[in-house]
Amino acid sequence: MKDEVLGLLSRLVKYPPAVQHLVDLGAVEFLSKLRPNVEPNLQAEIDGILDGLFSLPSEVPEMYSSSYQTSQTELPQQPEILTGYFPQDKSTLPQMEIPSRPVDAVSQNSSLSYCPDVRAAPHSQNPSPGSSSPRPSVVGRTGQRPRGDGQDWDAVSSSGSSSHAHVSSRVSAPSPVDLPELAEDALELRLQQLSLPQLCLSVLEAAAPLLRTGRRQMIIQVLELLSEVVVLVGEAISANLWDDSSLFAIDMKEKLLMVLASLGDTVCYHKSSVSLEQPEALIVHHRMAFVSVALFAVRLLQTLLPVEKASHFLPEPMSAALFFISLDMPVSLEYPNIHEAVVAYLEQLNSENYSIYKRTAEAAYSIECTCNFLSDVGKEECLGIHNISKPVSSLCNGIHFLLHPKVLYEISAFGIQEPKNEVSAAAKAILLHLLQGRLRVTAPTWSKFIEALCPVVAVLQGYADTEDPLGSCILHLSRESAETDEGVLPCAARLKSMLRLLLVKKPSVRVLALKLLASHLSREEGADTKRPSIDARVLSRVTNLFIVKKPIELKLDDRRELMIKLETVEKVYEIFISDDIDLVLRKSAAEQLVVIMQDIKMHAVVKKLCLVDKIIEYLSECVGQDGEVVECLVQPSLTLLRKVLCADPVLRVSLSQQTSLLTLLFRVSLIFHEDCTIVTEVGALFCLLLFDEVSRMDMWYHLPVHVLGHHAVSPYSMVLPLSADSLALKPVSDMLRMAWNLSWYHGTDSVLKQVNSEAEIQEFLDTLKLSTEDTLTLKMTHTPSGLKDCLRSIVQAAGHREVRAALTRMNFYLLNDRLSFKGGTGPCGVTLKSLSWHTTLNRFLQVLPACTEDEKLLIDIIHFLNKLLKEQRKNVPVELLNWLLELLLRQSPNPLLDLLVLTESQTREEMDDVRTAVRQQLQKELIALFSTLLLSFEAVTDRKCLELFYVFQTQLALKLLQCLRVTDAPHFYGLPSLERTLRGMAHLTACPGWSAHSPLTKPLDICGKYLSGLLEVITSFYVERGGNAMSFMGKGVTKSTVLCLLHLSHEMMAQAQSSVRFTSLGLGSALTTLETGCVALANSCQNISGGLWGTVVNILLDQSECSMVRREGPCVHDEDSGLSLIGKPALQALLYHCHFYEHLSHMVKHCYLGRYAFDFNCSAPNGPSEGNDLNGLDDSFKFWRAPSRMSSQDRDPSSLSTSETMAKTTLKNPSIKRRVEEAYSLAKKSKFYY
Repeated sequence: MKDEVLGLLSRLVKYPPAVQHLVDLGAVEFLSKLRPNVEPNLQAEIDGILDGLFSLPSEVPEMYSSSYQTSQTELPQQPEILTGYFPQDKSTLPQMEIPSRPVDAVSQNSSLSYCPDVRAAPHSQNPSPGSSSPRPSVVGRTGQRPRGDGQDWDAVSSSGSSSHAHVSSRVSAPSPVDLPELAEDALELRLQQLSLPQLCLSVLEAAAPLLRTGRRQMIIQVLELLSEVVVLVGEAISANLWDDSSLFAIDMKEKLLMVLASLGDTVCYHKSSVSLEQPEALIVHHRMAFVSVALFAVRLLQTLLPVEKASHFLPEPMSAALFFISLDMPVSLEYPNIHEAVVAYLEQLNSENYSIYKRTAEAAYSIECTCNFLSDVGKEECLGIHNISKPVSSLCNGIHFLLHPKVLYEISAFGIQEPKNEVSAAAKAILLHLLQGRLRVTAPTWSKFIEALCPVVAVLQGYADTEDPLGSCILHLSRESAETDEGVLPCAARLKSMLRLLLVKKPSVRVLALKLLASHLSREEGADTKRPSIDARVLSRVTNLFIVKKPIELKLDDRRELMIKLETVEKVYEIFISDDIDLVLRKSAAEQLVVIMQDIKMHAVVKKLCLVDKIIEYLSECVGQDGEVVECLVQPSLTLLRKVLCADPVLRVSLSQQTSLLTLLFRVSLIFHEDCTIVTEVGALFCLLLFDEVSRMDMWYHLPVHVLGHHAVSPYSMVLPLSADSLALKPVSDMLRMAWNLSWYHGTDSVLKQVNSEAEIQEFLDTLKLSTEDTLTLKMTHTPSGLKDCLRSIVQAAGHREVRAALTRMNFYLLNDRLSFKGGTGPCGVTLKSLSWHTTLNRFLQVLPACTEDEKLLIDIIHFLNKLLKEQRKNVPVELLNWLLELLLRQSPNPLLDLLVLTESQTREEMDDVRTAVRQQLQKELIALFSTLLLSFEAVTDRKCLELFYVFQTQLALKLLQCLRVTDAPHFYGLPSLERTLRGMAHLTACPGWSAHSPLTKPLDICGKYLSGLLEVITSFYVERGGNAMSFMGKGVTKSTVLCLLHLSHEMMAQAQSSVRFTSLGLGSALTTLETGCVALANSCQNISGGLWGTVVNILLDQSECSMVRREGPCVHDEDSGLSLIGKPALQALLYHCHFYEHLSHMVKHCYLGRYAFDFNCSAPNGPSEGNDLNGLDDSFKFWRAPSRMSSQDRDPSSLSTSETMAKTTLKNPSIKRRVEEAYSLAKKSKFYY
């Protein structure tokens, strides 16, 4: 029965009317919930039905060819305008109905998302009582427009309305709503509204099933919406939810787990839907969907579910999805942070899937190492006698593949130990050949060999032997010349190698090591002042110096809580380092520190107090001639040093390079050679310093410590090879095949280049060759290759579909950057900065669209540009901004600005629903792009770019004014279009000077037109209580209009002529000559922040006002001589004539400052500069500085006197006095008037 029902539904989804009915009945939700509960074969049937429900029929609109003749105020029109992107077919085909219900659940950001608010709606009018005007134009209208969801009186045109629009009658609107009713509505809404967690969950539940659609447009719209929702999820839903047992939390958890399960199913669906039998376009679709949905699923998982709780809550479908993602090598290479998160969750599940992944990853790593090694290996041994006739340099280059620490480590640690004689013999021969090859290779090659050998010497010395050829060569590494104190190895490495030989198991090697060390110590600086003296008697007793019976455990505690107060630790440390305290107490303090330092958390305290330096100081004092005094401190000091080194690998590496410390420790061990405890501690320190991070060397050495083992087997070998069942899994075989090709060809670029070339491909096993599916998968996931393929498709496209498909893929790459937490620095953002994609899209941005398909394509391009600007908003390349602005400032055609406003012919043609929706969507995308562009200039400093931007602002202002069109037909507005236009205006008018860069229209004229248009809108919408201001879009219109008016007021004030402001300031100054004028002026400034004084200070500090002062500078005239002074000398004379400094001094001295008095000191902060221009007025301001101190004085609250709080000042600066004297003498010599 189930098969028959599903078969019937499969046939029904092929017919659009049936699809619409099924969607209306809730088939999508029903089938999505049914799928997990049926057999696997029926799940595939349901998947096909869901694809049919989500797939919209292709649109074949009536095509037409019509160029726009937009009137431009600023730029001249050219007589001929090219239109259309591709050759047009003039035939008229029937328009098919589009079921749009699934689209309503997602963001309306694409050309194919037509919300009900942008569909054609019948025109309506609402005549007001007693008036023939269908729309109010003044404040105080008593009628009320109906409120709604934004469709009330919507215009068909995206540009507002036209006098040619057809108007149908409508029932008169109801009377205004009373306040009690409003209050009841508000209360009811408050009870019904969703909380933020509920809202997020509702969106996730509704949107998750849509990600399985067969349309890329749908998937990317849903993911763009969900990428915003996941941010809210992180803010609204706490990780503590999973520990909450309340009913609300249980319900939330169940629904969240259902969402995660749905996402897991979707990831698995897109991954498993790819097969060679499918066409390439379908493979590309599923691959792009798989990557993006996987990135979102992991990001949502990281936001919702802590890793440690994955094993308790993660649903099985998501676990399966994580397994697929973990084995996807292209994803792991392109998005390594996402891959790490996936593996972390997978590991917590402790499942068979993680075991398979881990073994597969180990195999892939082994393949990578093998390929890297084979790519460098020559076909024969380069240093053989048969190559004697070849140049030495060319032969040496042939062995460079061996000169790597990892290769030498592999040969030394595992090659020689290989049970197979062929392998071990070859390993010994290679090492012997290299160690004896100093005279057979060039100096650079030998240096490279020694550099690679140093990290491996610790392993290699395990084979040191006085009787074996290879062992003798290894011993030779530790020797040094008696004359030059030089050897094969660098100094520090050579000393470490000598000390290391003291731990070798063979006694003969240890005896030789003592001789080498004795020679080294005898040549040490200051050897005659140090203990002990080196002689044969001493050496004969220390052959087995570090062969101890009871090794030390190198373990420390890492408690969560602090057991001892930090202050106590510091006090104990102070006792340990104090020279004034008795040695017995210092030893006791040291022993206490040994106990304290068992806790790792205590280490930071003592290291900050220089513990290591103090220990070295004590040890140095001990090996001195009078060192017996501090011998009691040696043992606890060594233990302290060992515990510090155990927990600090960085310090170990640093100290291991200090030869003085190594010899110091060896001398200490010789002095206390009979004290097993001290010798064991020194041996433990040598293990930490000599073997670095190479642990467990007890195969070759006697170690005085218990440590973890080094590699028991080669890290490049497979301990547990993959089983046949695992290899049979397609994801596993795909990963290994991809790993082989990527390793062999050294990266994705080389692999794709090899696939595209016609050269003969390297012969591999068939199982290792990349399939067509593999190549497509790699190219689609690798962002640079994918973007290049998109641009190539656009250039070669013969129609709209190919271009739009490529643009959708480019949007996927942009989205993936955001989903992988990379933002503008992700692979897509980085790649686009290096590609010439501008020229590829230029052809579509310089020609007017000629049909609906052209407009849809333009919508996709604009949408992509807007997304790109948003992703790179923090650091938009100047080249991108310049390119956009040059496009927007072209003469004609200029599609991006011209298409904001429809012509009369286009308005009359707006009878088709699809065409109307497309044009409204086009306007929406254009305004969104312009708004984003305006916001992108916050941090731009490039001068050319800013000049273009200023011109663009004014041009955009004129275009948006045309979009408003309130004077053409004020009887109705299209609410969605009007709201978008006003929102764009709000972004624009927020930029200062937006009206000041038009070559033909005055700024105040532009502001005046804006003012009249905005007042018309605000009086129409903000009427009494209600109107469309009560609807969602009505409130948006009102808010944007108010913002525009506020911005406009600032712009009109800024555009007022400076001469008018200067005259106004002069009139205000004249008023101050009369007492009544002063009172009137003070009263008029009461509503201004700061009152009269605030107004004056603002004017004085306004840089734009200073320019007028300079232009209108004073000119003084001598009546007797007829001479005139201008500029600064004239100003100085005026300042003296007006007693400026006397008035200023009086004002400052008698300034009422409430409870505070300021001591104004006018001396220059750094003293006067001798090179200053004494007549330079601009330099005088630097002699003023902020008050040096502020003192509070007690004052009787009942006292009205201000004499106690006067601020006093003295003009002591000689420069200012000199200026005053010059002005005074100048005024005294002649009589000036002004």
